[in-house]
Amino acid sequence: MHEIRATVEPEHVAETVRLAHNVGIERINIANVYVNGPDVRRQVVSVETSTPKSRLFVEALLASPALSSTDYSDIARITSDR
Repeated sequence: MHEIRATVEPEHVAETVRLAHNVGIERINIANVYVNGPDVRRQVVSVETSTPKSRLFVEALLASPALSSTDYSDIARITSDR
């Protein structure tokens, strides 16, 4: 399993969730965060899914015209399903 976290501006959460659903990811977690430094509020969209779906999701994020001109970050990590 892979966990993908995308930290996005609140107005881009719906697009991020839509992209996850489009690649077959059903379970999506959203959390509010405060980013110290730029002192801004963001939301973390987090999914845990298979390697193929995580790859498709990251590719969809990178190819999204709606996210191309916004400031966001992605984190990927491998999780244990035990």
